[in-house]
Parts: sequence; structure tokens; C-alpha cells
Amino acid sequence: MSFSRIVFVLLTLLMGVLLAASFALNVVHSRQYLSRQLAVHAQDSATALGLTLAPAVQQHDRVAMDSLVKAVGDGGYFHWIRVVGTDGSVIAEHATKLDIAGVPNWFVKWLPMETPTRRALIMDGWREAGQVEIKSHPGYAYQQLWADARDLLIWFSVAGGMALGIMIVLARSALKPLAAMERQAQAIGTGRFDKSVSLPWARELRQVAAAMNQMAGKVDLMLNDKIRIIEKLEMDSHRDALTGLNTRAFLNDQINLLISGTDECESAALLLIRLPDLAEVNTQWGYEEGDICLKQFAAILHEQVWKLQGAIAARGGAEFMLLIRETSPEQAQALASTLLYQLRTLVSPRGAGFGAGHIGIGFRDSHMTDASKLFSQADMALRSAESHGRYWANLFPMSDISHETTYGASRWRSIIVHALAQRSIMLFEQPVLHAISGEPIYYELLARIRDETGRLISAEAFIPMAHRLGLSAAIDRAVVELALTQTYLDKVPRVLNLSLDAIQDLLFTSWLQQRLRLSCVDSRQILFELPERAAAEMPESVLRLMHSLEGMGTRFGFDHVGLLPEALAQMRHMRPKFLKCDETLLSGMEVDSPKRALLKLLMELAQGLDSLFIVSGIESEAQAKTFRDIGVGALQGRALGAPRAVGAL
Repeated sequence: MSFSRIVFVLLTLLMGVLLAASFALNVVHSRQYLSRQLAVHAQDSATALGLTLAPAVQQHDRVAMDSLVKAVGDGGYFHWIRVVGTDGSVIAEHATKLDIAGVPNWFVKWLPMETPTRRALIMDGWREAGQVEIKSHPGYAYQQLWADARDLLIWFSVAGGMALGIMIVLARSALKPLAAMERQAQAIGTGRFDKSVSLPWARELRQVAAAMNQMAGKVDLMLNDKIRIIEKLEMDSHRDALTGLNTRAFLNDQINLLISGTDECESAALLLIRLPDLAEVNTQWGYEEGDICLKQFAAILHEQVWKLQGAIAARGGAEFMLLIRETSPEQAQALASTLLYQLRTLVSPRGAGFGAGHIGIGFRDSHMTDASKLFSQADMALRSAESHGRYWANLFPMSDISHETTYGASRWRSIIVHALAQRSIMLFEQPVLHAISGEPIYYELLARIRDETGRLISAEAFIPMAHRLGLSAAIDRAVVELALTQTYLDKVPRVLNLSLDAIQDLLFTSWLQQRLRLSCVDSRQILFELPERAAAEMPESVLRLMHSLEGMGTRFGFDHVGLLPEALAQMRHMRPKFLKCDETLLSGMEVDSPKRALLKLLMELAQGLDSLFIVSGIESEAQAKTFRDIGVGALQGRALGAPRAVGAL
């Protein structure tokens, strides 16, 4: 029972007790007063009748005595009247039936009223000739008492109801801030540190509310400070301070993940871009103009990264790098030509620009197992491009590249469209395990499609191409449909990944809401995993999607956390169920490395947001032990549980 309801019940009981006690006292006092009045009235009547009867008694005139007694008794005020002689004999008598009209019997029984008998002497000179005995009739007294009690009850009920209503209104007004304080406490528990809109006027509640506001402000400030520290560590660890692109070291980690097989991408191109006359621009125009030109070219690469989902751009001095997943040599060459054209037309506000630019392209297929080979290919192709002209791109010799698993755009479109049309999509599930107990917390659902040869292709391979071809939302819709047709007997929640295109698609959001409402699967058992990039670049779309599914109990989490500092501030308002660390942060985690410090800060931030912190990509038990010792909440990886097939649509 809520505190306000307890207060209302106590007020009602208190008011009821007070009114009942006051009513009872008033009725009892009225009864006592009427009893005394009956006694006084009987005594006065007996005295007066004794004086009146004296002549008739002296003359022994019984007729006169009967007439006088009857005249007094007919008024109905007395139960009986007797004239008793000196020898105790009854000389005259009159009795009235004890009938109380208009008064309920239960009232008479509940309030018995004593009717006293009063006596007066009848004198014959100085000699006693007899006496008069009179007993009052309680009828009129009961009628008066009943009328008074009824009126009193009505008045007390009205007055008590009004007083209770006023007390409840005042109590509700005083306790109303408790609801806001409760919501504030719940919000603090879920990582939101909003302050109360207003302070209550009750002194004690005002002090509590002020203390909670102060606590929320302090914790909010601490989280903001932690986010700023994380942002600085992220910038220091893998961001170029001038352009905002990734560092070459970060790109090296990504290529190592790609080559090692942790990333299931099968083909990739590395574009190595060199600006040979950067020093000349700095000398002729000044370093400030040179920096402006670098930022302009970085913005061009940022735009390409947005278009090519899964691409990574980096900078190392006068060299830029662009890693593209799931592409073909022809697509890489076309992109290089586009970049060279944009570089040729790049001009700063004061007219500075680069007079030359060269791009070397290295290509990785499924047979490449050495990350250094990809860099060597791009470097050799770059040297060749530098010997051809001022703006030139060169691809590493095609004879050294296997085409067995290299798909062009038209072939990718054919494969994805065929998979959607023929419903040749399969789901695999991989557990996310509690770091200590090893029990599954979630199962992440992973999609696979088949090419025309029947070979399974992972989502890491086909999702970037689906994005480029405008088919991401269609893939997500098919995967959600397949996931909702399965039967999950273990009742462990399932996690589905959503693409950036689907998050922005209003039609997809509307369809997803309707599909979850009609599904036999409990929507509270379905979670959606969003890329960190969505929180950084499209927070309004993410919040719209979250709010549309909020009433169904569906929750959301974020993947690849730790790459985009600007995403963390947005996530604070999204109450994520979990945060999954990007695998790039896991490599080379020495004891005192910045990556380890960054990981710990991300864990603390997740705790502050009441989110589960997950580390994925665990490839060995030793690696799992390292993260258990750090205090990570959950782990995921092939060493702990490989993906297993769920079903086909």
C-alpha cells in the first residue's frame, strides 16, 4: 500500500473515530438531560396534583379524585398516576400504555431511559391524608432524543465529510511531490538523473526532495565527468585530433581482426591515399590553411564512410587510409577515381588546395592470412601510382588477387534479392553468458544467407552491401519475421540486430510495432541491438523507435561501444539494456594500457546507466579469464559458445 493511501486511511479512521465519539457523547448527554427533565416534570406534577386533590380527599369524594387524576393523565405525559391512602390502598389510578410512536425499537433498546417515580403528600390540615405517585411516560423524551440524534448524525456526517475532504486535499497536496520523488528515485536507478520540477512545501519532504536533487546533480556531474574522460581516452587511443578520423593504429587493429577471421568479412579493399604536396601547402599558405585542407578532405572520407556501411577511414600524417569491407576490385577503383576528382576540386576559402594526390589499392580475399600483406599491396600500388601523374590511382596487380569469393555489386544484388525472394535466410544463435555463473543471459540471433552455390554468407559480409544497395531494411524485416516464428522454450531473451537504414525508416518502425503486437512471442523477450553509430548520428530516430515500442516492454542495447565519443552522451538518455564493447578495444590490452583504462571507464559508465556491459569476440578461455578478473558483466565469443542454427524461413 502506498504511503499516501496509508495517510488517507489513517485520516479517515481518525475522523471517523472523532465523529463517532462526539456523536455518542452528545446523544448520551441528551439522554441524561431528558431523564432529569422527566424527573423534574414528574415531581412538579405530583406536587401540584397533591395540592389539587387535598379538598377531594378531605371530603372522600372519589369521583372528584378520579376526574382530576384522569384530567392530568390524559395528556399522555405520564405512564401512570396513583392516589394512595395512608393505609397503602390505591384510592384513584390512571395508566397510559407505554407506546413510543415514531422511534425505532433498536434505538429504544440501544438507549434505555430510566423513567423515575416521584411522590407528593396530600395534606388534611396538618395531618397526612395520602400521597400522589407519578411515573413519567418516556415517549416524548424518546421522540425528542431520536430527532436530536438524527439531526446530529446528519450534521456530523456533512461536517465530517467536508472536513475529511479538506484534510485529504491538503494531504494530497502535501504528498503529491512524493510521486515525483518516487519517479526521480526510479530514474536514478536506471541511470537518469533528472531533478524534481519543484520542491514540496512540507518541510520534511522539502528537505528530502532537496537532498535527492542534490544527489542527482552530483551523480549526473560525475557521469558527465566520466563521459568526458572516456571521450578523451577514445580520442587519444584511436582518433586523430585534427580531422576526427581514426588513427593508423586503430586501422591496424581492424585489419588484424578482419584477417584473423574474428570478423567474418571475406573481401576488403585498402585505399592508401597520399598527399605529396602537403608540406608545400603549409609553406605557401601557412599551417592553418593546410589544416583546413586536411579537414576538408577528411570530411569527404567521412561522407564515404557513411555511404559505405562498415568502412573505416584513418589518417597518419600526410597519408589517409580507407578500409572497405565486402567490395570488389572494380568498386574500389571506381571509389578511388571519385576521391581523386573530389581532391582535385578541393579548395580552401583562401584558395589553397592540393596539387597532387595518389591512391594505392590493396585487395584482400578469403585466402589472405597476413595483415601486413594487405598494407604491402597498397603501398606497392601507391608507389606505382606516384610514377604515373599528379592525380593517379593504381590497383595491386589483378593476377595476384583471387576472384573465387569476390562479388561485384550486380552479383551481390542478385544474391540478396534471391535470398529475400526465396526466403533462403537462416538464423543462428550465439549465447551471451554471465561472466561468473556462465548462465546464458541472452541469445544473439545472427542471420546468414546463401549464394547461388548454396554457400552460407555471414551478416558481416552481406549487410554492408545491402546498405549500399538500399536493401538493409528489407533484410531486417525478413530476419525479424523469421525470429518471431520460432519457438523459444528456454525463455531466455533473444537479441536482434537492426541496421541504420531500418532505424531511420518510418514504415519499418510502424511495421515492427504492429508485428510485435500480433506476435505469439512475448515482446519482452525480444531485445534489439543497435550500432553505436546510430546513437551518435541519428539520436532522434533511435528515440522515436524506442518510444514506439516502449509500451510493449521491448528494450534496446548498443554494439561497437567505445568508438564514437559523441555517442555516449546520447546513450545516457536512451536507457540501454546493455552496452557491448567493440572488439577493437580488446586487442593488446596490457595491464597499464590506455585501452584497459578505457574499458574500465566504459564498465563504470554502464553501471551508472544500469546497463549490462558485454565483451564479445572472446576467442580463448585465457581471454575470458582476463575479462572476468576485470569485472565484466557478460561475455560472448566462439570460445564460450559458437553460433548454432535456429531455423530457416
